[in-house]
Amino acid sequence: MKRSRNLQLDLSDSERKKLRKNKIKKSEIIQFAPDELEDILDISNARAKELHALAAFQQIPSIGKKFEEDLMFLGYFRLE
Repeated sequence: MKRSRNLQLDLSDSERKKLRKNKIKKSEIIQFAPDELEDILDISNARAKELHALAAFQQIPSIGKKFEEDLMFLGYFRLE
C-alpha cells in the first residue's frame, strides 16, 4: 500500500536531525520496525510505536490526523 502523500509527523528537531544523519526520509519511516526506529532515533519505545503507527495510518486514504490520534488512544498501533 504505497501513497505519494507527504507524511504529517510532528517530529522534534532532534528526531529530524537523526533522520537526516541516517539518510532516512520521513516517507521511509514505515519501512522500519518500531524497535529499529527506537535505536536509530534514540527515542522511547512508546514514541517509536507512535511514529510507526502514524506513518502506517496515513497510508490509508481518508484517515485524518484526528482519527489517527483516536485510533492510538484506543490502543491501535498497527493496521493488522
